[in-house]
Amino acid sequence: MPGYGKADPAEAAAALSRVKRGGFWQPKKGLNHVRFMPPWAADQKRFWFETTVHWAVGPGRTVVHCNRDIGQPCFLCDEVARLQESGHPGQVKLAEDMGASTRILFNIVDMDHPEQGVQLFESGPQIFEQVVTYFGDPEWGDMSDPDKGYIITIDRTEQSPQYYQVRPGRETGAIKDRGWLENLQDLSKIRKVLTFEQQQAVYTGGTFQAEQTSQPTPTAQQTTAPAAGSAQNSAPQGAQAPAPSLVSGERTRRRCFSDFTEGDALCDRCPDLEDCKSETLKTPATEEPTKMAPPDGEVVEPVEMAPAPAPVVNKTPQPRCFGKLYDARTTDCQSCEHAESCKAEKTKG
Repeated sequence: MPGYGKADPAEAAAALSRVKRGGFWQPKKGLNHVRFMPPWAADQKRFWFETTVHWAVGPGRTVVHCNRDIGQPCFLCDEVARLQESGHPGQVKLAEDMGASTRILFNIVDMDHPEQGVQLFESGPQIFEQVVTYFGDPEWGDMSDPDKGYIITIDRTEQSPQYYQVRPGRETGAIKDRGWLENLQDLSKIRKVLTFEQQQAVYTGGTFQAEQTSQPTPTAQQTTAPAAGSAQNSAPQGAQAPAPSLVSGERTRRRCFSDFTEGDALCDRCPDLEDCKSETLKTPATEEPTKMAPPDGEVVEPVEMAPAPAPVVNKTPQPRCFGKLYDARTTDCQSCEHAESCKAEKTKG
Protein backbone atom coordinates (compact mmCIF):
# COMPACT_ATOMS: atom_id res chain seq x y z
CA MET A 1 0.00 0.00 0.00
CA PRO A 2 1.41 3.45 -0.91
CA GLY A 3 2.32 5.89 1.85
CA TYR A 4 0.00 8.55 0.51
CA GLY A 5 -3.78 8.83 0.04
CA LYS A 6 -6.21 9.53 -2.78
CA ALA A 7 -8.07 12.86 -2.79
CA ASP A 8 -11.86 12.73 -2.90
CA PRO A 9 -13.77 15.37 -4.98
CA ALA A 10 -16.76 15.05 -2.61
CA GLU A 11 -14.57 16.37 0.22
CA ALA A 12 -13.74 19.43 -1.89
CA ALA A 13 -17.40 20.23 -2.50
CA ALA A 14 -18.17 19.91 1.21
CA ALA A 15 -15.20 22.10 2.14
CA LEU A 16 -16.35 24.92 -0.16
CA SER A 17 -19.58 25.19 1.81
CA ARG A 18 -17.62 25.61 5.06
CA VAL A 19 -15.00 28.09 3.96
CA LYS A 20 -15.49 31.82 4.42
CA ARG A 21 -13.21 34.50 3.11
CA GLY A 22 -10.50 35.62 5.50
CA GLY A 23 -6.81 36.36 5.27
CA PHE A 24 -4.51 35.44 2.36
CA TRP A 25 -1.20 33.75 1.83
CA GLN A 26 1.12 36.07 -0.11
CA PRO A 27 2.99 34.41 -3.00
CA LYS A 28 5.49 36.55 -4.85
CA LYS A 29 4.10 39.06 -7.31
CA GLY A 30 3.66 37.58 -10.77
CA LEU A 31 3.59 33.93 -11.77
CA ASN A 32 4.09 31.09 -9.28
CA HIS A 33 4.22 27.47 -10.50
CA VAL A 34 3.44 24.87 -7.85
CA ARG A 35 2.77 21.15 -7.73
CA PHE A 36 0.30 20.16 -5.03
CA MET A 37 1.31 17.01 -3.18
CA PRO A 38 -1.16 14.18 -2.40
CA PRO A 39 -2.71 13.57 1.05
CA TRP A 40 0.01 12.95 3.64
CA ALA A 41 -1.28 9.54 4.76
CA ALA A 42 -3.09 6.59 3.16
CA ASP A 43 -6.18 7.14 5.30
CA GLN A 44 -6.55 10.79 4.27
CA LYS A 45 -8.90 11.89 1.47
CA ARG A 46 -7.85 15.55 1.29
CA PHE A 47 -4.56 17.04 0.14
CA TRP A 48 -5.43 20.20 2.10
CA PHE A 49 -6.31 20.96 5.71
CA GLU A 50 -8.72 23.64 6.86
CA THR A 51 -8.03 25.55 10.06
CA THR A 52 -9.32 28.68 11.80
CA VAL A 53 -7.07 31.31 13.37
CA HIS A 54 -7.37 34.58 15.27
CA TRP A 55 -5.22 37.43 13.97
CA ALA A 56 -3.29 40.21 15.74
CA VAL A 57 -3.73 38.84 19.26
CA GLY A 58 -2.21 40.82 22.13
CA PRO A 59 0.71 43.26 22.16
CA GLY A 60 2.74 40.94 19.91
CA ARG A 61 -0.11 40.73 17.35
CA THR A 62 0.26 36.95 17.40
CA VAL A 63 -1.64 34.47 15.21
CA VAL A 64 -3.43 31.97 17.48
CA HIS A 65 -5.43 28.83 16.61
CA CYS A 66 -9.17 29.12 17.33
CA ASN A 67 -10.11 26.42 19.84
CA ARG A 68 -13.69 26.21 18.61
CA ASP A 69 -12.14 24.66 15.52
CA ILE A 70 -11.54 21.56 17.66
CA GLY A 71 -14.70 21.78 19.76
CA GLN A 72 -13.05 23.42 22.78
CA PRO A 73 -13.83 26.70 24.62
CA CYS A 74 -12.04 29.64 22.98
CA PHE A 75 -11.11 32.65 25.11
CA LEU A 76 -10.45 34.75 22.00
CA CYS A 77 -13.91 34.11 20.50
CA ASP A 78 -15.46 35.16 23.82
CA GLU A 79 -13.29 38.27 23.96
CA VAL A 80 -14.08 39.28 20.38
CA ALA A 81 -17.80 39.08 21.22
CA ARG A 82 -17.29 41.18 24.37
CA LEU A 83 -15.35 43.86 22.47
CA GLN A 84 -17.98 44.05 19.74
CA GLU A 85 -20.73 44.51 22.32
CA SER A 86 -18.83 47.35 24.05
CA GLY A 87 -19.74 49.82 21.31
CA HIS A 88 -16.44 51.69 21.79
CA PRO A 89 -14.90 52.42 18.35
CA GLY A 90 -11.40 51.41 19.41
CA GLN A 91 -12.54 48.15 20.94
CA VAL A 92 -14.79 47.31 18.00
CA LYS A 93 -11.80 47.86 15.69
CA LEU A 94 -9.71 45.56 17.89
CA ALA A 95 -12.43 42.90 17.63
CA GLU A 96 -12.37 43.19 13.84
CA ASP A 97 -8.59 42.83 13.73
CA MET A 98 -8.67 39.83 16.07
CA GLY A 99 -11.58 38.04 14.40
CA ALA A 100 -11.26 34.42 13.33
CA SER A 101 -10.89 33.44 9.68
CA THR A 102 -10.34 30.27 7.71
CA ARG A 103 -6.93 29.27 6.38
CA ILE A 104 -6.07 26.27 4.23
CA LEU A 105 -2.77 24.38 4.43
CA PHE A 106 -1.11 22.42 1.62
CA ASN A 107 2.03 20.38 0.97
CA ILE A 108 3.43 21.71 -2.30
CA VAL A 109 6.61 21.89 -4.33
CA ASP A 110 7.58 25.22 -5.87
CA MET A 111 8.42 24.15 -9.41
CA ASP A 112 10.36 27.35 -9.96
CA HIS A 113 12.68 26.10 -7.19
CA PRO A 114 12.14 22.31 -7.01
CA GLU A 115 15.47 21.84 -5.25
CA GLN A 116 13.79 23.18 -2.09
CA GLY A 117 11.58 20.08 -1.97
CA VAL A 118 8.23 19.87 -0.20
CA GLN A 119 7.14 23.08 1.48
CA LEU A 120 4.12 24.28 3.43
CA PHE A 121 1.76 26.73 1.77
CA GLU A 122 -1.03 28.51 3.62
CA SER A 123 -3.71 30.24 1.61
CA GLY A 124 -6.99 31.98 2.08
CA PRO A 125 -10.22 30.70 0.56
CA GLN A 126 -9.74 32.66 -2.67
CA ILE A 127 -6.90 30.44 -3.91
CA PHE A 128 -8.52 27.33 -2.44
CA GLU A 129 -11.82 27.88 -4.24
CA GLN A 130 -10.09 28.14 -7.59
CA VAL A 131 -7.84 25.12 -6.98
CA VAL A 132 -10.68 22.78 -6.03
CA THR A 133 -12.75 24.02 -8.98
CA TYR A 134 -10.19 22.42 -11.30
CA PHE A 135 -9.86 19.47 -8.93
CA GLY A 136 -13.57 18.73 -9.25
CA ASP A 137 -13.62 19.23 -13.04
CA PRO A 138 -13.42 15.80 -14.78
CA GLU A 139 -11.53 17.40 -17.65
CA TRP A 140 -8.67 18.29 -15.30
CA GLY A 141 -9.07 16.04 -12.27
CA ASP A 142 -6.76 15.57 -9.31
CA MET A 143 -3.73 17.86 -9.58
CA SER A 144 -2.26 16.22 -6.45
CA ASP A 145 -1.97 12.77 -8.05
CA PRO A 146 1.78 11.97 -8.07
CA ASP A 147 1.44 10.04 -11.35
CA LYS A 148 -1.21 11.93 -13.32
CA GLY A 149 -1.30 15.35 -11.69
CA TYR A 150 -0.36 18.71 -13.14
CA ILE A 151 1.22 22.03 -12.24
CA ILE A 152 -0.97 24.87 -10.98
CA THR A 153 -0.04 28.46 -11.87
CA ILE A 154 -0.91 31.10 -9.27
CA ASP A 155 -0.72 34.61 -10.68
CA ARG A 156 -0.61 37.29 -8.04
CA THR A 157 -1.93 40.57 -9.46
CA GLU A 158 -2.58 43.96 -7.88
CA GLN A 159 -5.95 44.45 -9.55
CA SER A 160 -8.95 44.51 -7.22
CA PRO A 161 -11.01 42.54 -6.43
CA GLN A 162 -9.22 39.46 -7.80
CA TYR A 163 -5.70 39.41 -6.41
CA TYR A 164 -4.98 35.75 -7.17
CA GLN A 165 -5.72 34.03 -10.46
CA VAL A 166 -5.30 30.25 -10.53
CA ARG A 167 -5.12 28.14 -13.68
CA PRO A 168 -3.71 24.77 -14.70
CA GLY A 169 -0.21 24.67 -16.16
CA ARG A 170 0.81 22.79 -19.30
CA GLU A 171 3.11 20.30 -17.56
CA THR A 172 1.33 17.11 -16.49
CA GLY A 173 2.33 13.58 -15.50
CA ALA A 174 4.41 11.97 -12.78
CA ILE A 175 6.31 14.07 -10.28
CA LYS A 176 10.03 14.43 -10.95
CA ASP A 177 11.23 13.25 -7.56
CA ARG A 178 9.49 10.36 -5.75
CA GLY A 179 11.45 11.33 -2.67
CA TRP A 180 9.04 14.22 -2.22
CA LEU A 181 6.40 11.71 -1.12
CA GLU A 182 8.59 10.74 1.84
CA ASN A 183 8.61 14.34 3.13
CA LEU A 184 4.90 15.09 3.32
CA GLN A 185 3.95 16.85 6.55
CA ASP A 186 0.87 16.04 8.60
CA LEU A 187 -1.11 19.22 7.97
CA SER A 188 -3.41 18.57 10.93
CA LYS A 189 -0.48 19.14 13.29
CA ILE A 190 0.93 22.35 11.87
CA ARG A 191 -1.09 24.72 14.03
CA LYS A 192 -0.27 24.62 17.73
CA VAL A 193 -3.25 24.60 20.06
CA LEU A 194 -3.19 26.70 23.24
CA THR A 195 -5.35 26.15 26.28
CA PHE A 196 -8.00 28.69 27.30
CA GLU A 197 -5.64 30.23 29.89
CA GLN A 198 -2.68 30.28 27.49
CA GLN A 199 -4.76 32.15 24.92
CA GLN A 200 -5.55 34.67 27.64
CA ALA A 201 -1.86 35.02 28.50
CA VAL A 202 -0.96 35.79 24.87
CA TYR A 203 -3.80 38.29 24.67
CA THR A 204 -2.78 40.19 27.81
CA GLY A 205 0.94 40.12 27.07
CA GLY A 206 1.68 37.70 29.91
CA THR A 207 3.76 34.54 29.89
CA PHE A 208 3.05 30.88 30.42
CA GLN A 209 4.96 27.63 30.62
CA ALA A 210 4.05 24.78 28.29
CA GLU A 211 5.63 21.69 26.90
CA GLN A 212 6.60 21.88 23.23
CA THR A 213 4.39 19.76 21.03
CA SER A 214 5.93 17.67 18.30
CA GLN A 215 5.38 19.83 15.27
CA PRO A 216 6.88 19.89 11.77
CA THR A 217 9.51 22.58 11.31
CA PRO A 218 7.94 25.66 9.63
CA THR A 219 9.30 26.41 6.18
CA ALA A 220 10.27 29.66 4.52
CA GLN A 221 7.03 29.57 2.51
CA GLN A 222 4.89 29.88 5.62
CA THR A 223 4.34 33.59 5.75
CA THR A 224 2.11 33.45 8.78
CA ALA A 225 3.93 32.69 12.01
CA PRO A 226 2.50 30.04 14.34
CA ALA A 227 1.06 31.10 17.64
CA ALA A 228 3.61 32.13 20.25
CA GLY A 229 3.64 28.93 22.30
CA SER A 230 2.03 25.52 22.43
CA ALA A 231 0.52 23.20 24.98
CA GLN A 232 0.42 19.47 25.54
CA ASN A 233 -1.78 18.04 28.29
CA SER A 234 0.15 16.43 31.11
CA ALA A 235 -2.77 14.03 31.71
CA PRO A 236 -2.20 10.36 30.86
CA GLN A 237 -2.77 9.35 27.29
CA GLY A 238 -6.47 8.93 26.55
CA ALA A 239 -7.56 10.98 29.58
CA GLN A 240 -9.94 13.88 28.92
CA ALA A 241 -8.63 17.12 30.35
CA PRO A 242 -11.30 19.29 32.04
CA ALA A 243 -12.36 22.33 30.03
CA PRO A 244 -10.81 25.45 31.58
CA SER A 245 -13.07 28.27 32.66
CA LEU A 246 -12.70 31.95 33.40
CA VAL A 247 -14.77 33.62 36.09
CA SER A 248 -16.13 37.05 35.19
CA GLY A 249 -14.02 39.77 36.78
CA GLU A 250 -10.87 37.66 36.88
CA ARG A 251 -9.51 38.65 33.48
CA THR A 252 -5.76 39.10 33.57
CA ARG A 253 -4.76 42.72 33.09
CA ARG A 254 -2.00 43.86 30.79
CA ARG A 255 1.30 44.86 32.34
CA CYS A 256 0.67 48.56 31.61
CA PHE A 257 -2.69 48.57 33.44
CA SER A 258 -3.28 51.83 35.38
CA ASP A 259 -0.82 53.71 33.12
CA PHE A 260 -3.48 55.26 30.85
CA THR A 261 -2.36 57.99 28.42
CA GLU A 262 -5.02 60.25 26.93
CA GLY A 263 -4.92 60.27 23.13
CA ASP A 264 -2.63 57.25 22.84
CA ALA A 265 -3.72 55.04 19.94
CA LEU A 266 -2.79 51.83 21.76
CA CYS A 267 -4.70 52.86 24.86
CA ASP A 268 -7.72 53.75 22.75
CA ARG A 269 -7.82 50.22 21.29
CA CYS A 270 -7.15 48.40 24.56
CA PRO A 271 -9.95 46.13 25.81
CA ASP A 272 -9.36 47.42 29.36
CA LEU A 273 -9.63 51.07 28.33
CA GLU A 274 -12.33 52.23 30.73
CA ASP A 275 -11.11 50.24 33.74
CA CYS A 276 -7.51 51.34 33.14
CA LYS A 277 -8.55 54.97 32.78
CA SER A 278 -10.51 54.84 36.04
CA GLU A 279 -7.63 53.15 37.86
CA THR A 280 -5.14 55.72 36.55
CA LEU A 281 -7.31 58.60 37.76
CA LYS A 282 -7.42 57.08 41.25
CA THR A 283 -3.67 57.63 41.62
CA PRO A 284 -3.29 60.72 43.90
CA ALA A 285 -1.57 63.70 42.36
CA THR A 286 1.74 64.82 43.85
CA GLU A 287 1.16 67.70 46.26
CA GLU A 288 3.41 70.74 46.26
CA PRO A 289 5.45 71.18 49.50
CA THR A 290 4.07 73.71 51.97
CA LYS A 291 5.91 77.06 51.84
CA MET A 292 7.34 78.06 55.21
CA ALA A 293 7.31 81.75 56.22
CA PRO A 294 10.72 83.24 57.26
CA PRO A 295 11.32 83.93 60.97
CA ASP A 296 10.32 87.39 62.27
CA GLY A 297 12.82 90.08 61.41
CA GLU A 298 14.72 87.96 58.87
CA VAL A 299 15.12 89.41 55.42
CA VAL A 300 14.96 86.89 52.60
CA GLU A 301 16.72 87.95 49.46
CA PRO A 302 14.90 86.95 46.27
CA VAL A 303 16.65 84.26 44.26
CA GLU A 304 16.55 84.48 40.52
CA MET A 305 15.73 81.13 38.98
CA ALA A 306 16.99 80.07 35.57
CA PRO A 307 14.16 79.90 33.05
CA ALA A 308 12.80 76.41 32.56
CA PRO A 309 13.63 74.84 29.20
CA ALA A 310 10.86 74.94 26.67
CA PRO A 311 8.97 71.66 26.70
CA VAL A 312 9.19 69.42 23.68
CA VAL A 313 5.74 69.30 22.15
CA ASN A 314 4.67 66.33 20.10
CA LYS A 315 1.44 65.95 18.20
CA THR A 316 0.52 63.17 20.62
CA PRO A 317 2.06 62.11 23.95
CA GLN A 318 4.51 59.28 24.04
CA PRO A 319 2.66 55.96 24.22
CA ARG A 320 3.01 53.79 27.30
CA CYS A 321 5.07 51.28 25.31
CA PHE A 322 7.69 53.92 24.41
CA GLY A 323 11.18 52.47 24.48
CA LYS A 324 9.98 49.01 25.53
CA LEU A 325 8.08 47.17 22.83
CA TYR A 326 9.40 48.62 19.55
CA ASP A 327 9.00 46.18 16.66
CA ALA A 328 9.40 47.45 13.10
CA ARG A 329 7.22 44.57 11.82
CA THR A 330 4.04 45.76 13.54
CA THR A 331 1.66 48.23 11.91
CA ASP A 332 1.28 50.15 15.19
CA CYS A 333 5.02 50.85 15.32
CA GLN A 334 5.18 51.63 11.62
CA SER A 335 2.46 54.27 11.92
CA CYS A 336 3.63 55.76 15.23
CA GLU A 337 5.17 59.24 15.02
CA HIS A 338 7.51 58.31 17.89
CA ALA A 339 8.93 55.31 16.03
CA GLU A 340 12.48 56.61 15.54
CA SER A 341 12.91 57.98 19.06
CA CYS A 342 11.29 54.83 20.50
CA LYS A 343 13.71 52.65 18.55
CA ALA A 344 16.68 54.68 19.81
CA GLU A 345 15.40 54.54 23.41
CA LYS A 346 14.95 50.76 23.24
CA THR A 347 18.49 50.40 21.85
CA LYS A 348 19.89 52.30 24.82
CA GLY A 349 18.22 49.88 27.18
